[in-house]
Amino acid sequence: MASSHEIDRSLILLDKAGAQLRERKIKFDEAVQVGGAVEVPAAALCLGAFARKLDFLSIGTNDLINTLWPSTGATRPSPTCTTRSTRPCCASS
Repeated sequence: MASSHEIDRSLILLDKAGAQLRERKIKFDEAVQVGGAVEVPAAALCLGAFARKLDFLSIGTNDLINTLWPSTGATRPSPTCTTRSTRPCCASS
């Protein structure tokens, strides 16, 4: 996930799934924690927003580094990682 909106949609789907299980009287762990993997720059810039909505986060440093500095030997950040393209991900819903 790379945006706060994607997290919101996922949490809504999890709530609906829980409601369906309760309706069918299927037991499940109601206290299961929900977390996310931060593996792209857009998600890394939104850590605060993600931390407020999720129980835990896993930081994928290898993926982040390879996205910013591809293993081609480049010494500068990738041009695809720009503040302009990632800023909306942190907007509150």
